[in-house]
Amino acid sequence: MSFRALLVTRDDQAAEAITPVLSNFGLSVQCCSYPDALCLVSEQKFQTIIVDYDDSHSAPLVFQKIASASFENHPVTVALLTDKNMVRNVFGAGASFVLYKPLSMQEAEDTLWAATVLPRSVLTRL
Repeated sequence: MSFRALLVTRDDQAAEAITPVLSNFGLSVQCCSYPDALCLVSEQKFQTIIVDYDDSHSAPLVFQKIASASFENHPVTVALLTDKNMVRNVFGAGASFVLYKPLSMQEAEDTLWAATVLPRSVLTRL
């Protein structure tokens, strides 16, 4: 079984920090723009979808698309967030986890481990 992550961001630094962490956990990472994400989340299967919430117009649209898509197993969703005051909005939009920017490597590893490895271990037991 191939495990895949979708990273929706325009932030090259965030992508450079997150991609190796996800790769170390055995996920192939596809990075894309917000418009591309709207198509990809309904056309392809991802175990984890990470959405940068710095674009407060486009990010909620991606979360809405994820919520409305029909998945056999719903992907784990992670929001990248700069403004900690937006955390309620992010969880309300459908995020399961939040990573705060600027990213620390330790926080990225801890949060992404919980978001990617734990759900997979449950899936492989089913």
